[in-house]
Amino acid sequence: MKRQRSQALLLRQHELLLRSRVLRAEFSELGGAWRKPFVVADQVRGAWHWLRANPALPVAAAVVLTVVLAVVRPRRAWRLGLRLWWGWTSWRRLQQRLASGR
Repeated sequence: MKRQRSQALLLRQHELLLRSRVLRAEFSELGGAWRKPFVVADQVRGAWHWLRANPALPVAAAVVLTVVLAVVRPRRAWRLGLRLWWGWTSWRRLQQRLASGR
């Protein structure tokens, strides 16, 4: 009786190990489809961290673009400048609200 139970448990353990291998293989195949989106998300996150650490470069690029537009198309440059200013002030307000916890 005890021997039969032991053999049944060993058989069940073997079946579970086989099922585990099959499930791991299936999960690996399904996970491969998510690899590219995760790589892109990591790159976006890295770019975001870089921008937060180096804010002068995007601001300088915006200023240069605005100056070039001001020479070529003054009215469009004015509108772009106002939008940039609005975006900057909105961003600062959002940061302040997040920092204060409201």
